[in-house]
Parts: sequence; structure tokens; C-alpha cells
Amino acid sequence: MEVLWKGGKAITVCFDAFETHSPLEVILLGKQTSIFGNWEQKNDQWCFTPVVSFTEALQYGIVREGVIVDTLVIEGQTREKTRVVATYPSADTVPENLLKVHLLFSAPMGEQYSEGFITVTNADGDTLSKTFLPLQPELWNVTHDHLTLWLDPGRIKRGLGPNLWLGQPLNKGQTYHLTISAEWKDRQGRPLETEYRRTFVAGDADRQKPDPSGWQFSIPVAGTKDPLHIHFNEVMDFSLISDCISVWQGQRFIPGDFRIGKGESSITFYPVNDWAPGRYQISIETRLEDLAGNNLIRLFDVDVGDIDSHSVTEDQIIEMEFEIGK
Repeated sequence: MEVLWKGGKAITVCFDAFETHSPLEVILLGKQTSIFGNWEQKNDQWCFTPVVSFTEALQYGIVREGVIVDTLVIEGQTREKTRVVATYPSADTVPENLLKVHLLFSAPMGEQYSEGFITVTNADGDTLSKTFLPLQPELWNVTHDHLTLWLDPGRIKRGLGPNLWLGQPLNKGQTYHLTISAEWKDRQGRPLETEYRRTFVAGDADRQKPDPSGWQFSIPVAGTKDPLHIHFNEVMDFSLISDCISVWQGQRFIPGDFRIGKGESSITFYPVNDWAPGRYQISIETRLEDLAGNNLIRLFDVDVGDIDSHSVTEDQIIEMEFEIGK
């Protein structure tokens, strides 16, 4: 078995031909999650290239006929230190009732709790306490390079005890600084490359549900792979955009890739195949949220007595149609 590297990333694993007399599958051990990718025969080897490059320090299993026949750990090749790639929302102004912050790292992080390495200060340099909800376990993705932080909902929701005692975490017109300490260690025990710091301002509170009827579409042309652009009427939650939107033609799922636009106010869909003439549906899960946690069927900050029990049920699907002419 051989691992091929490019740009410091493990992009392909190759097996001798005699090892592949029956179909093989690559899974992420511990999660038993199948890894999506492409198989290709190269001379006397079969090579597997995942859609997303292998992640260092994670253990993968090679499965044949339901049995793990080999394991693979990607380690020891990348020497660059882990860094904070981005934080979301990316805008400089956020609603004062902002619900979530997303931290993206260039490599898997360790098991240390984030609380000791993340601080929020105001314009005077005072450190704010109890800004984020201390969840255990924390909300990491499978590859441990994306952490979701919740600002304390009890402080955001008006009328609850924490809101009355401590006030809301952010206040309109105030400037804040988010700092991530370089002492935070990655999965290999190395501190971050450098301290990360960004500044943002709290704006007006958002107390309106997202309204897909106001979205704008740029319709592609039949016989091309032109992208489908979807422009929202507000900034949406980074982690939910791609998960909650898909494209269909009747009962047929349209495969392709989504790319989130600048400022998280749009998304672009790149189809795998050429568009055929006909009617299409954009399927939107109602759990899609804006920055304040308002989804398509209910507000995040609402008096429980005002909730219509018939309208707030399970997550639903909203479909919006568009047509591609001949």
C-alpha cells in the first residue's frame, strides 16, 4: 500500500492489484463512515482518491466484503503548524443576537476544551465572561477541524434568567475582539502557528425568519455545466447552507458541488453533468438558519406562549422551482 502526497496533503492511496480481487471500500474507523472518492487502475495498482484529502492522525480502514483487511494512518508528512483558516460569520458586522460562531483549522485539533484558549474582549480591552455556552462534548465535526461555538442562548432569549441577570452577550453598536491563543494544541500536540485575532461590531438584532420567496436565481443554460447561483436576502449560517440545499429534477437527484459565496449571503451549485431542458426543484430544509438562529419555520427568540403548536413540528422541505429552456 502506498500513499501519494501533493501540496502537503495525502491525496491518494494505492494497492497492489492482487489485493483487489474483490471490491474494496475505505472507511473512517471509529465512525464507520464510508469515504467518498474515485477508484482508478494504474498499471498493476488500484488507487483510491477521496473527494476530500485524507486527514493526518485519523485512522482509516480498508474493507473487503464487510471485513477490515488493513488500516491506514496518515501521519508524519506535513510539517507546517496548524493555523486558524477562517472564522464565520465572516462579516465585520453581526446581529447583536448572533447565535453561533464557527472556527475552521488547517488540521485536526486536540482534545483540549476550547474555553481556555478563546477570549472575547470589548473595545476597552475588558475580557467578557460566559459569552459561549460550555458544551461537553464540544461540537466538533468528524475530522476535528471545525468547531461550532454557541453564544449562550439563555442570555440571548429575552426574559430568561441569564438574560435578566447578565444581559445579552453582545450589544448593538459595540466593538468586540475574538482572540484564539497560539497555545491551543493540535492533534499532534503542537501549538498553533500564531495567535488569531479578529474584530467585529454588533449591529441590529435579527428577529425575522428567512424568506426563500425573496431569493434570486441565476438560471443556467441547457447543454452546459454553467453554475446555478442562489442569492439569499440575508446572511445565513455557514455550516447549514450546503447541508440544507439540494437540486432535483422530479425524483432525480442532481449531483454537483456547492460553494458558499462571500459573506455567506449566496451559494453556487456546479453540476457534474450538463443541464438538460426541463423543470427543476431547489429543495430547502426548513432547519436552515440565519445568524440569529431563526429558521424557515420559527424564530429562535420567541415567547413559548406565542408558538403555534400546529405550525412548529418536524423539519420540513420547501421546494422552489426553476425551468431551463431548450
